[in-house]
Amino acid sequence: MEKICEICGVLFRKKVNTSKKEWENSRFCSAKCRIAYVRTLRRGVGTIVHGYRLISDGKYRSVREHRIIMEKHIGRPLLRNENVHHINGNKLDNRIENLQLLTKSAHSKLHYPPGSKFGVNINRHRQTKEEKLLWEKQYREKNREKLREYNRLWHLKHKSGE
Repeated sequence: MEKICEICGVLFRKKVNTSKKEWENSRFCSAKCRIAYVRTLRRGVGTIVHGYRLISDGKYRSVREHRIIMEKHIGRPLLRNENVHHINGNKLDNRIENLQLLTKSAHSKLHYPPGSKFGVNINRHRQTKEEKLLWEKQYREKNREKLREYNRLWHLKHKSGE
């Protein structure tokens, strides 16, 4: 009797001392994967932080979904100097045809071409807490309908088990 772990995707077998009821309810290959699942539940599957959807990486941390998708597409982990760019600007649209792998330098030049005036959010990490909250509020208001529709579709897809 074998099952596939819901977190890491590894095929695992029934242990000798596991009862039939325990086996029917088992969903994870190890305690490590079960803990990772519980942590994603606490944080929320598909939690949105700064406009990006976070998912569990199968370990003890949450990562941005578009980075995982790009890593699977290119078949290797992303390098430190690589960024994943959303072509249409929607940070929740993580289809591979909407993602583009760029170096950090090329990504900066794309968003802030030479000679352009930098936007308010260029140094967001240096902003005060109030400025960050204002920026996030403006972003949510600007993209409210897109976010709602994408979240609704995402939840429909994942609840139906597709």
